[in-house]
Amino acid sequence: MIYQGIVNVSAINDFDNVNYLTDCVSAERKNRISKFLRDEDKIRSLAAELLLRHMLSTIYGINVAEIMFGADKYGKPYLIGSELKFNITHSGDYVACAVGDADMGIDIEKISRMELPEVYSVFSGSEREMINALPQDIQADMFYRLWTLKESYVKKTGDGLHCPFDSFSFDLTGDRILLKNSKKTDSENAFFNRKLDGRYWYSVCFPSDERLEDIAEYDLLRVIDAFR
Repeated sequence: MIYQGIVNVSAINDFDNVNYLTDCVSAERKNRISKFLRDEDKIRSLAAELLLRHMLSTIYGINVAEIMFGADKYGKPYLIGSELKFNITHSGDYVACAVGDADMGIDIEKISRMELPEVYSVFSGSEREMINALPQDIQADMFYRLWTLKESYVKKTGDGLHCPFDSFSFDLTGDRILLKNSKKTDSENAFFNRKLDGRYWYSVCFPSDERLEDIAEYDLLRVIDAFR
């Protein structure tokens, strides 16, 4: 079973109001937050671990104070003393987290205007054709849909540094999202893809034999209250 949660962080715009909560997160997270210059980056990073801890506590009954993180030789974080897996993503006003008993990858991106020819190299030939076939005013939308799917896949597999984005393709023509790798259809992974608020694309990659629960929307202020 894989659970997914999302929280809108726009209710907080001054990091000084929540700075005290850095005592509730890991030393590594606290150090990362201290390096950000903009309040919005600090708030997203802080909210990401708070949401993760809150979900682990409310879903699995783990004491938030006992949650500890480590990192493997590739730098991928894991829960010390637990077989549970997790993944975090954030963009714009949103922070999302997935937790479960199997590897997963998630990604969220805010849709923005761009010069598409500059980024075409990250897509396969069939994906570039898919984008080019669309009216110009919605090509960026498809770019972010595909981008989040690709990010979710490499985050799930852990191959981000060794798997060029143009080495695999997504087929969005049917009822199911299909991943094609080396001209073969991947049956081991399933994908969830949703547009949020009309301004964000959100994607999840998870094992095809696992169940993915619906997105749970959390209230940031209530999450914060759990740490007071």
